[in-house]
Amino acid sequence: MSEQSQPVASPIRRVVVALDASPCSRMVLRTAARIAAGLGAQLEGLFVEDDRLLALADLPIAAELRQPGGVRPFDRALVERELRVVAQTVEKWAGPIVRAYDIVWRFRVVRGNIAESLMEAAGEDTLLSLGRYGNPLCLRPDRLGSVAQRVLGEHRMPLLLLHQEMRVGQPVLVTTSGRAEELPLVAMAVRLSQVYASPLLILTENDEARQFLAAALTDNPQPVTFHTLGSGDLAEQILILSQSRGGLVLSHRREPALARLECGLILL
Repeated sequence: MSEQSQPVASPIRRVVVALDASPCSRMVLRTAARIAAGLGAQLEGLFVEDDRLLALADLPIAAELRQPGGVRPFDRALVERELRVVAQTVEKWAGPIVRAYDIVWRFRVVRGNIAESLMEAAGEDTLLSLGRYGNPLCLRPDRLGSVAQRVLGEHRMPLLLLHQEMRVGQPVLVTTSGRAEELPLVAMAVRLSQVYASPLLILTENDEARQFLAAALTDNPQPVTFHTLGSGDLAEQILILSQSRGGLVLSHRREPALARLECGLILL
């Protein structure tokens, strides 16, 4: 797919997914694995040992209050041991999820600041994937966890943020100005709409962009619906066009409002 109807390669060669002990991590991993398989990318699970816990454990007054059980020492040796156990547990349940897909997979443990470690692990050809909420009890779509908020604000490489698992048949939407350099993003949207057997909605800024993309997609077998974006709130327009069915939004526009949508969000 291109101006000459030649296929455009996916810009993603690797998918890095942030993993921890939360139920949200399994949802993110399932979606990331399916996307990696669909794009022909490698998948890496990353567990970050939070150095803030280790710094806390080094304080002379640190202790852990347990109910029942009273107080027990809270020191570096205990924290390191428990972090190892959590990492081993995560790697154990992640394996069967990934083995359902024919992809290259590895699991890695690093130590440091969580947001910084995740961003350092991802590059231009890497889709960094994480859940929107650090607290699984937080269900407000207009709030981000602290890690997701920092990554969204600072990471300028490809990023996937998830609130709910992407399901077969949910819409795939892509916003584009119709420039040739945005064709890889459109190609990703086309491929993911095929992976999820989903309707594909292309949201363009003007008729010229629509005509350019319609010509570029001449040989694409996937049904495509075009919509022209208005000048109002982008997130609100996407919500209306998706008919509040969730789904997946791909965009170059890193507008904070997009993060409040119930849709999964891929930013390039």
